[in-house]
Amino acid sequence: LQFDAQKHVISILDSGHATSIRGLSVVDDNIFWVSGNNGTVARSIDGGKTIEWLTVKGYEQRDFRDIEAFDASTAIIMAVAEPAIILKTKDAGKSWFKVFEDSTKGMFLDAMDFSDEENGVAIGDPVIDFPNEIYRVYTRNGGDKWSRPLDDAKYLDKTITGEAMFASSGTNVKFIKAVNTFTRNKMLIVTGGMSAKI
Repeated sequence: LQFDAQKHVISILDSGHATSIRGLSVVDDNIFWVSGNNGTVARSIDGGKTIEWLTVKGYEQRDFRDIEAFDASTAIIMAVAEPAIILKTKDAGKSWFKVFEDSTKGMFLDAMDFSDEENGVAIGDPVIDFPNEIYRVYTRNGGDKWSRPLDDAKYLDKTITGEAMFASSGTNVKFIKAVNTFTRNKMLIVTGGMSAKI
């Protein structure tokens, strides 16, 4: 869908695809990417006039709940449950390579965000190995490699039983950019379920 603010009209850009779209990343006025179930990814480089749909080979049964795009060629997608995986393309979706996988019991990734083209985070529900923590992995090289944090738990509240991300599909983590050189970027996380907090 596209909304024309001057005419107050919403128009259909594309239809006929039996896909549950879960992720959206808008790069600029021309470039956007979406991700969804059944291994589906789509992108447009002309503001939605044409949309290229593709299925990621080998991942046809996976649900891509979030996508982060940097330009017309480069994007990262995240598949949710066991095993949780993150894939990256540098050639407009022609090929994807796995940059992260975790098959921990109870694994369920929910969202990703980047503070810039190098630094990003993916978060998920608490898992059996860390039952009172929001699951998180970080990248410092544009998503080429991801790793668990060593010392950031002191900055996050512990979760309680029943608290998780509550099927938020890419919407519950956001970097807030520093307003000047004396402050730092901050990461905002919202939880839900039996208990919710920011």
